[in-house]
Amino acid sequence: MRILHCSDFHGYTEWFNWLAESSADYDLVCLTGDHLDLLNLNWINSQLSTVKATLGRVAVPLALCSGNNDSFSGPPAPANLQHATWLTELRRPGLWVDGDGFRRAVLVVGSICESDW
Repeated sequence: MRILHCSDFHGYTEWFNWLAESSADYDLVCLTGDHLDLLNLNWINSQLSTVKATLGRVAVPLALCSGNNDSFSGPPAPANLQHATWLTELRRPGLWVDGDGFRRAVLVVGSICESDW
């Protein structure tokens, strides 16, 4: 099984594009936090749209978890930045976000091994 694990993209469109284009070479992509750059809330809606659209192009199962740069509380932040709830808008079959679980069966030397991940 080939797993691509990345983190700390901080809103860099080029890195998300690379991820979407490279994903087909892997069985699972794990993107672990700090997807956004919260230093400038003036362009957060544009950034969210770009990140969501690009992650929608990932061609294999995708596991996402939030980081400290994916959640913001209080004004002037949009409500979907509270507790990184914007990630739940991405849910689809084969895409897991904070709090989700999934099962995978793995073939190990001729026998099936099931485990919770």
